[in-house]
Order: sequence, then structure tokens, then C-alpha cells
Amino acid sequence: MDDRSNQTKIAIPRLERRENKPTCNQAATKRVPKACSNCRSRKVRCSGEQPRCQNCVRQSVPCTYLQARRDRLKDAAEHIDQLVTLLKDLNAHVDDSGQQKIDEFLGSVRVF
Repeated sequence: MDDRSNQTKIAIPRLERRENKPTCNQAATKRVPKACSNCRSRKVRCSGEQPRCQNCVRQSVPCTYLQARRDRLKDAAEHIDQLVTLLKDLNAHVDDSGQQKIDEFLGSVRVF
């Protein structure tokens, strides 16, 4: 038989995880929504203040923030719409011989 079956079992309490409790340093530092270009390139923490963050003021360098990805995509989509409209307008003013040249050119262009 097994000798361990007669032994008494003792409950061992679980240790609290340290990651649930913020340390003094973690509570003091807040995340900034976006770092400036200078702090990003130097890979240092940015204060996120605008028009100039603390690092850029300290170093006397220009402080620039890149446009948000969502805004860049919106601008690109608007630009594409404008180009499509322009192409449609130009295509409406092309005669038959010009249309044939356009079709030949478009046939030679690779589409991604």
C-alpha cells in the first residue's frame, strides 16, 4: 500500500502576484498616447506635451508629432478618390484614337 495516504495534508496559501500591485515607480509614470519624432528616434520616454515635449525643450531641438495612422489613411483615401475622379474626367475627353493608346498602355502596365 501507499504510505502517503495516511499522511495529513496541509493547505499552502497562494502567494500574491506582484504584477497586480503597482510599485511606486509604476504608479508615477503614465503612458503618453504618442511620442514625438525626436523621442521616438532616440527611443526615450516622451512627456507628450505639445507643442514641445520636455526632452526637445531641454535639447533645444524642434519637436514634431506625426499624424495619426487613422488620419493618414483618411487623407490617402481622399487623395485616391480625387485621382479617380480626375481620371474619369480625362477619360471622358479622350477621342477614339487616344482611347486605343490608353488601352494599349494600360495593358502593358502591371497591376499589383
